[in-house]
Amino acid sequence: MTNKGATVVVAGGDDLVARWPSNFVTIDDIEYMRSGFFETCGRTLSVGVGSRASEAASNLRRAKLQGKNQIVSAVVSFNQG
Repeated sequence: MTNKGATVVVAGGDDLVARWPSNFVTIDDIEYMRSGFFETCGRTLSVGVGSRASEAASNLRRAKLQGKNQIVSAVVSFNQG
């Protein structure tokens, strides 16, 4: 996947916060990134998606509380585990 106009906001430790223009990234794109992350380092990845940073952070927390290795968006949860 290309960066599709992504801007990295924070990258450090095991955290990454990125921003994309609206409607540029699909759940399939995010799953592709998760799969690549797992293939690279053997670790799972939880993802929170939102239209605002606070919404994405809240959804990331929900993904981790629901058992990790998930994508949680404002609309629906995607269990990838």
